[in-house]
Amino acid sequence: MNYDNPAKSLHTLLEDARSLDGGLSSRKCWSYILDTNEKNTSELLYKISKAMLLPQKTQKLMEHYYPDKKHYLSHWKQKVDSAFNNANLKEQWSSFTKNLDDHVLTYIEMTGDLLDHKIEKSGIAIEKIEEIQEKIQELINEVHETELPEGFKASLLDHLHEIKKSSEEYKISGYGPLLKSVESAIGKAAIDETYREQLKETNLGRKIGAIFNTVIQSINAADSAIKLADKSSKLLGLDSGS
Repeated sequence: MNYDNPAKSLHTLLEDARSLDGGLSSRKCWSYILDTNEKNTSELLYKISKAMLLPQKTQKLMEHYYPDKKHYLSHWKQKVDSAFNNANLKEQWSSFTKNLDDHVLTYIEMTGDLLDHKIEKSGIAIEKIEEIQEKIQELINEVHETELPEGFKASLLDHLHEIKKSSEEYKISGYGPLLKSVESAIGKAAIDETYREQLKETNLGRKIGAIFNTVIQSINAADSAIKLADKSSKLLGLDSGS
């Protein structure tokens, strides 16, 4: 599954949506689909807002790659946009899925198939994403337990939480945000000498480098970005040594 194809991501999300009982609460269903605690309203709404962007992202790619095939969008986009715009966590799930019929899903799938021919990216295995999340959480826990200068600790945790957050959005947003969050962390070390030296003085630097490399090596598309990020982590002394 290529989650860097927004039409494919949208199709998977809506297939999951239609598989759930329409009598359930929308909050419960969205929480299940987006793998979010249903009691955490802010996170839930944030992820729904990310999902709402998938039709727009798909439209932009279709207009770029297939300007003569805009009619593909007319078969599904209005109904999907309407479903998202009228989504209400307090209503039954059927209020969201009632107009998402087989016809809509078929044309979204066809749109995704077209874009697959143009989007030359391969997806990251979900198992690898889960491994990254687990390693990041372990490192976050270790940072909390380690005695470090407060400013350094706060900045480090901010970057680690951002990487974890972007990995949790992978099924919606693809690997782009994940790569950006890692590059942002590398950039911080590149321009802040004090921060960089503090990383090197702890065992955390090597562990962070290992996570950077795991992310980078998992993204086997956009070769120039991969090479740049890999060289950066080595240059900063954050490489895992492997």
